[in-house]
Amino acid sequence: MNCDILVIGTGSVSQVFCYAIALAFSESLKLCVIGRSKNSVDKVVTIANARSVAFSSKVTFIGDSIDWDSENDLSDKLATYSPRLILQTASLQSPWEFTASQSAWCSLIKEGGFGITLPLQAALVARVASLIKRTMPTDSILVNVCYPDAVNPLLSYLGLPIVCGAGNVGIISTLLQSLLNLGKTRHFQVIAHHSHVINLAESPEARLTELEGLRIWLDGQQFHQIDTLLSPIQSIKGEQINQIVGCLSAEVVLALLGNSPVHTHVPGPNGLPGGYPVVVQGGKVEIALPQGCTIAEAIELNRRAAIEDGVEAIDTEGFIRWNQRASQAIKQYAPSLAEGFRAEDLQRVCQEFIKLRNRLRKE
Repeated sequence: MNCDILVIGTGSVSQVFCYAIALAFSESLKLCVIGRSKNSVDKVVTIANARSVAFSSKVTFIGDSIDWDSENDLSDKLATYSPRLILQTASLQSPWEFTASQSAWCSLIKEGGFGITLPLQAALVARVASLIKRTMPTDSILVNVCYPDAVNPLLSYLGLPIVCGAGNVGIISTLLQSLLNLGKTRHFQVIAHHSHVINLAESPEARLTELEGLRIWLDGQQFHQIDTLLSPIQSIKGEQINQIVGCLSAEVVLALLGNSPVHTHVPGPNGLPGGYPVVVQGGKVEIALPQGCTIAEAIELNRRAAIEDGVEAIDTEGFIRWNQRASQAIKQYAPSLAEGFRAEDLQRVCQEFIKLRNRLRKE
């Protein structure tokens, strides 16, 4: 039952990814989608296969359920399907809860920043990456789309395999190419973090922070007027943004499985914080910065942007510290979690945040 790609999760990114890749690849490709709900898996697989048939595609889909509470089910699934590439789209916290509902939990995240959800975003993919490291070939590819700007550096610090993410910086570069009607004929290079996407989606007067750190080059020349050009992103509400992220995921996955170089943008490449211009080819991702910009400068831009999201970079001791705004917000409800956490304590801290979330959802 081997497959080429294992898609973990059945949410909107997974759906758009499957529906896009069914039309974007002309050769034979087998994908398996796994998720908590068999009904959700069946829906994604059925629609994706129907789209493949409608366009005479050779991409096929199968599905299976997964029990995250089982100690062995995840390892059994990896052994059963033995994928070349794993696309992680499942986490323990939907980002869309904060746009669709009101609770003390939502207020906490809105006040302190999305970075507070880092343990909830990282816990499942850390389990996946740990199993890949222990049980799968060294050339296995893991792509994580669950807050990769901050999660991927955490995975890297823990010594876990991670190639890159998708979305975020790619959203900005793709929208710019579209809005300027440049297509692929001009060369964009963007340095951007998840926090920039969040800020751009808000009206200027509603933003928590400035757009400091966002850098864009067009044909090697730094490009300005970013705020005005990207204002249409404000019309894309909530989960609709995943219509772009799913397609970007398909582009990145196909580039990783292919042998021709693809210039694009990804968050968290090789465990770095934030997003960068890259070249993707043959399972590898290489940073491709404009002339005059060093990797150290690019990392520092993203590090500062991460602080605006509420979470600072991992220090040399493996401690992840919240920024002052996030720390004060958390301290109101859980003083023991208000400073931050050690990377090695991820799973335990995640459970503490789940308990906090369950309590605050009732308030």
